[in-house]
Order: sequence, then C-alpha cells, then structure tokens
Amino acid sequence: MLANLSNEDILDRLTKYHPQKINLSLSRIKRLLNKLGKPQEKIPPVIHVAGTNGKGSVVAYLKSIAEAAGLGVHTYISPHLKKFNERIVIGGIPASNSEIYQVMEECEAINGNSPITFFEITTAIAFVLFSRYPADLAILETGLGGRLDATNVVETPQVTVLTSISLDHKEYLGEDICDIAREKAAIMRRGVSCVVSLQKPEVNEVIKEVAAKLGSTCFYQEEHWSYWKEGNCFHLDNGCRKGKFRLPNLLGEHQIQNAAQAITSLDNARIHNFKTEEINEGLRRVEWSGRLQRLKYGPIFKFLPSEWEIWLDGGHNIGSAEVLMSQLSKWQDKPLYGIFGMLAQKEPEAIIDKIGGYFDLVSTVSIQNSSNTYSAIDLSRFFNQKGVPSKPVDSIKDGINEIVRASNIPSRIIIMGSLSLVGEILEEHG
Repeated sequence: MLANLSNEDILDRLTKYHPQKINLSLSRIKRLLNKLGKPQEKIPPVIHVAGTNGKGSVVAYLKSIAEAAGLGVHTYISPHLKKFNERIVIGGIPASNSEIYQVMEECEAINGNSPITFFEITTAIAFVLFSRYPADLAILETGLGGRLDATNVVETPQVTVLTSISLDHKEYLGEDICDIAREKAAIMRRGVSCVVSLQKPEVNEVIKEVAAKLGSTCFYQEEHWSYWKEGNCFHLDNGCRKGKFRLPNLLGEHQIQNAAQAITSLDNARIHNFKTEEINEGLRRVEWSGRLQRLKYGPIFKFLPSEWEIWLDGGHNIGSAEVLMSQLSKWQDKPLYGIFGMLAQKEPEAIIDKIGGYFDLVSTVSIQNSSNTYSAIDLSRFFNQKGVPSKPVDSIKDGINEIVRASNIPSRIIIMGSLSLVGEILEEHG
C-alpha cells in the first residue's frame, strides 16, 4: 500500500493537523521530539540558514558545493514548489512517499491527539529520517523567522547563516525590521560562528546585540568577508581563503553574493577542506528552481510564437523585488511583459512600486487552488493605479494570449509574484 501513496495523500494527511494556522512556538515540537528520542541530536553536522531573501539560493550553493566535494548531504527546505518530497532530501535524493508516510505514522502514534502544526510535524519527520541515514552534512533552512521556528531546536550547529533581512511576514515576526532581525538572529548559538550577509545598518546593530547576548561570533560581509567580480569570475577573501572562482550557474548579480556567503559558511563549518576545483564544480552545476529561472520547454510554449521567452520568479517581498528590479534594468533587448499573482497577506503595491515601470503590460491572475489569494481584478487595479497597463485574466494561458495580442515582435514574459504561482507552472512542466 505504501508504494502506491501519492504526494496528495501525504499533503492531505498533513494539512489536517491542528493548529492549522501558523502558531509560532517551540513547545509542541520539543515535546514530540523528546518522545521520539531527540532525533535532532543524532543527525549529521548542521548548517542552519535563516533570512528573508537568498536563503534558498545559499542552501542550494551549500548543497551543490558539498556534493561536488563528494560529501553526503541532507537538506530540509520550505516551501516546496512541485512536490512535497523536495522539502526532505536524504543524501541528495528526495525522500520517497513511503519513507515520509511511514515516519509520519510513527510521529502521529507518538504525538497522539496533542496539537501540532503542519510545519512542526514535517520538521520532526525530517529529523527522524536524517537521524537514520548517515551523511557528512545536514543543511536546515528556517521556515519562518528563527527564534520560534521548528528548526531552531538544534543546539550545536557547525555554523549559522543569516542572509539578507527585510520586511516580510510582519503579522508573525513584527512590524519593524529590527523586530524581524531579532527573531531571525536567534538561530545563533554560543561559541558557534555566524556568517552574515550585507544588511541595513540598523539590522546589523540588532544582530550584534543578539550575538553578544547569545555568545556567538559573527563574520560580517565587507568587514570579515568580501567578494568582487572580475570578468567571468569573482574573487573572495573571507579570512579562511583568498580565491578566484567561476561565476555561478544562477542568473543575477545577487547570486555572486549568495555563492560567496555559501563558500564562507562552508569554510567556517570546517567539515572539509574545500578545494577550488570542488567549489567551481559546485558553482557550475548548482540549480535552484523558481528564482529568475528561464523556462525552455513544455506545454505553455504552444501558445507562444517563436523567439519569445518565458521566465519565472517566485519572489514575493520588497527585498526580492529589488533583486528582480536589478535584473529587469539589464534587459533592454526585448519588450517586457508580466503575469502576476500574489497571496493575500503580501503587499503588492510596494512591490509594484519597484518593478512596475519596466513592463509594457501585466496580466494579473488569481492563484489556483488557494483561498488566500488576491483576485486578478484587485491586482490589476493596483498596477493601473501605479500607471502600469494591466488586465485581469482567468488563467496563465489567457494572460499569455493577451500579451501576444499586444506585441507583434518577440518579447520576454515573466511569471512572478508568488512561489505558489511558479510552482503551478513547474509542476505542469516537469
């Protein structure tokens, strides 16, 4: 029976847990893990990553470089784009449906009727699986915040990592960027190094305050590590090494920073002496879906004339909008069009302020299979109020048709605004 389980079976089971809404606390996950025999204490050495933007890319670089060096790597990320199994990767291979379901049943039996959230029991499943399979490294990405995130039960990581922090999830983490920074910085541990990317000055002050309280040593970008681009390479000086590396396989200037932070984090983790050729191989083959990703084949292209391009970007906050804006400013060779959808708790107007002016027309859509979505009509009104031509449509297909009618020359279309929206496309396109 387990062999015939689908991804939907797993998600249906997990979504029935209570409390169903996000309810940040460590008491429930600690209670369950204690009953499970504290599997989080039996997993391979951990690199723990938190932040608002760039954490998924940094995790991808950490994984790719470590695997290029021959290390066995477990990864735990969220959210997933296509399949739930993406969240829990064991030695480079996504956990199978049967593996997940079997451990989920173990967790359910031990948890009984006690409250537990979707993310908490998913984290418990990951820890149990990671504890049962040997590896050289486990990379954990926080789900939301840091201080009360379910991943923040690992007491002795090898190194912690703070990527760029900006405003997001204000309803859970606080209205002020300093409050948000304080929550995320709480993954730091006494005697454990923390590698920090470039932050706003007030965020750095909060990180320093939390580090002093917790007894962590921080390595700040531009103070302790720095990189610079030279042609088709970049240089990195991080105190552990001075090196020159090929540019990463992921698009965007920001990806050089993410790669440099990942290399610096691996150097500080001291689990392996990474050679330049191992790092370059990791940078060459790194993959990270849904962030400035070009779609090159699939059913969506039957609606497009030749020489048109489709790109995907799941960024959904101010920080990611600034990153996208940097790339949009470089694209001058073709007209630019957008298809935009967004979950209801986000702030589309602030994002439109950043990116709206680059588009000739934006088709807006509601996110399918989500009750928590802005309507296409509301999103289109936001764009029009900002002076950006926009039309609401019923589907991505309709949005593409609307754009093709508006342009008589090869153009570039970006589907953007939500990882859920991007996930829909990726699931249809393998």
